[in-house]
Amino acid sequence: MFTTLTELTRMNYQKIGLVLEESLNLRVNGRWTAAFLQFQLFPRARKAPPPLILDSFLPKEFARWFKRYQPDVIISVNRFGLNFVKHFGLRMPQDVDYASLDLDGLLPEYPDVTGIDQNSHLEGAAAMDMLVVSMQRKQRGIPLHPMRIEVEGDWKTGESTRYQKLK
Repeated sequence: MFTTLTELTRMNYQKIGLVLEESLNLRVNGRWTAAFLQFQLFPRARKAPPPLILDSFLPKEFARWFKRYQPDVIISVNRFGLNFVKHFGLRMPQDVDYASLDLDGLLPEYPDVTGIDQNSHLEGAAAMDMLVVSMQRKQRGIPLHPMRIEVEGDWKTGESTRYQKLK
């Protein structure tokens, strides 16, 4: 999230919107939302609308939020945000710019979207390394102190965003 916000700010976006499905937000322990809300504390992000967290695909809620805040760019994940773009016939980047927090989960009809390549293959390889080490140490069962693997994602600029002129 921080990489996405940094890159979009570098591209001069002022009103950066976040649209997430509640279940996914919970799956990442609210980290994306927390990072987005922390970003809003900085002067350069004062125009950012509040995040839109929905429990399911609710076009009326999205339409109300989109009309009220008119974001320059929407950050979302996988198909969730793109379903709203598609539902309302919005064109990227003509009608709204778009960045994904996970390029792996995109619809095939959106091959050149801007966003984060989460490098999932590297995460899987690191998890296997961790498993092998655990087996070599003869560790069994659920660990008392679970460890997490985090691999830095790569920013990919696609056709769904464009550099913004300062207003």
